[in-house]
Amino acid sequence: MLRFLGGAIFLWGAADLVLSWTGMDLWAEVGVTLPEFIWQFSHYAAMALGGVIFMAGSPDQGAEETKKPE
Repeated sequence: MLRFLGGAIFLWGAADLVLSWTGMDLWAEVGVTLPEFIWQFSHYAAMALGGVIFMAGSPDQGAEETKKPE
């Protein structure tokens, strides 16, 4: 679950970065107004946070349920 959440937050940050190059403010589109200083770095913060959460998720999460008995 953490890997999914981290991936979603990372993708949000990546979308925010790409859309900021086109002049679109993704945060404003969803109703969040950020100060200019924070908006400039919000995509990097979201990608970093998403990456940390993604890496905190165990790659074997749920593997115990699908393991075959030996």
